[in-house]
Amino acid sequence: MNWDALGSVAEMLGAIAVVASLFYIGSQIRYSAKVARATAFQNLLTSMIDLNGAMMLDAEFIDLATRALEGEELTDIEYRRYLVLVTNVLRFMEIVHYQVQLGVLDPDDMVRVSPVAANHLNTIAGKQIWEGTRSRYPADFQDFIDNAIAELGTERAPRLPTSPGASVCPGTTVSRLQPAG
Repeated sequence: MNWDALGSVAEMLGAIAVVASLFYIGSQIRYSAKVARATAFQNLLTSMIDLNGAMMLDAEFIDLATRALEGEELTDIEYRRYLVLVTNVLRFMEIVHYQVQLGVLDPDDMVRVSPVAANHLNTIAGKQIWEGTRSRYPADFQDFIDNAIAELGTERAPRLPTSPGASVCPGTTVSRLQPAG
């Protein structure tokens, strides 16, 4: 075998190695993108869990949020506390919206969490807060929130009953576990 033939074989092996490495790099990029999406979604859910956990520790605030969701009138101080919750929900949704625009999160992820924002924005206090703060947000985000509220309409997520055996929705009941004794 002469040097020219050996050089041609080496070039061909080099070209094959380059193509193989490009396929490998492509698969690594796709994997990294999946990991980034999973991490972003996990952070999203962690934020929701943290917010819910903080609320859960404050029985007075749970009562306030429940009364706001049921359309009861709030005092000035209650309204200000609820304003903080709604603002946090809006900022959370703004992050989700932005990450969807960047392609970090899937649009379905936004669809999953948007009823949470819409539920709070579809209250009397929530509507006042949204109308008073909407200009702080980009126009496409305003449209997204308006659509989420419109899609929710006047419906709200069903509330769990407080007494055993009470109906959650037609055909279902809630049973409580009794302590072993």
